Amino acid sequence: GNGLFDYVNQPAIGRYLAPTSPLRFSASHALPAQPAPRLGQHTDEVLREELELDANELKRLRDSGVIGD
Repeated sequence: GNGLFDYVNQPAIGRYLAPTSPLRFSASHALPAQPAPRLGQHTDEVLREELELDANELKRLRDSGVIGD
């Protein structure tokens, strides 16, 4: 990469050039380019943090088909 773009590996797509963070601070390193999140990747995290669901509730929702794997 050239500092503004870097290669990332995206599951199901492969390697491609993506933008890095445009923010640059002298006291820290630039953030690297990141692959996009997969569909549903953060579902459990959001449901735990925002709705305060516990593991049993998440399992029940998954088992009933309300949320996917």
